[in-house]
Amino acid sequence: MIQIWEGRVLSVDLQSEVMSVLLSARIGQVADHTAEIDLQWVADQDRDLVQPGAVFYLTLFKRLRRGSVENAQELRFRRRPAWSRQQIQRIQADAAMIRSKMKARPIAE
Repeated sequence: MIQIWEGRVLSVDLQSEVMSVLLSARIGQVADHTAEIDLQWVADQDRDLVQPGAVFYLTLFKRLRRGSVENAQELRFRRRPAWSRQQIQRIQADAAMIRSKMKARPIAE
């Protein structure tokens, strides 16, 4: 492994097929920096995750392939667990109960 970066998508230009990102090194003392990454490097199953605020990991590594050293990279987006319908209903019920206990603030004249 050469470097692991944790990245955050800052913006996406679908016309140019490029995302602007902020990269933070996870190995060594390397300052954060911005970069542009072509969307061609994003796996098809991760395309729906490419939006501002999304977090991904970019790993740069060397591997031995048929006696030759090959530089390679892996870009994968962090997936968060999906909420179940039951969890969402419970959260909505809790929010409704809290709202019902709140009193309206008087309007200043």
